[in-house]
Amino acid sequence: MDMREEVSEVYNTPLLDLVFKAATVHRMYNDPAMVQRCTLLSIKTGGCPENCNYCSQSSHWSEDTGLKAEKLMGLEEVYEVQKLMGLEEF
Repeated sequence: MDMREEVSEVYNTPLLDLVFKAATVHRMYNDPAMVQRCTLLSIKTGGCPENCNYCSQSSHWSEDTGLKAEKLMGLEEVYEVQKLMGLEEF
């Protein structure tokens, strides 16, 4: 089977069949009861000059939120937060 046929087969497979196959493969290599936690850390809250409308790092929201701009966090400080939170990845 060439690549176009493989792509076509995946494309034409019903979504829930794809989800089932993916879950089956995932369970072969991962504990299905394990939940991976993800955490975000704003390392320069209110200090960015861009206005992305959704981002906590934008300085354009300071009047609405009352937040004061913070300096960019240092790498060691970020690692300390990671350690305090018990996170393996950040």
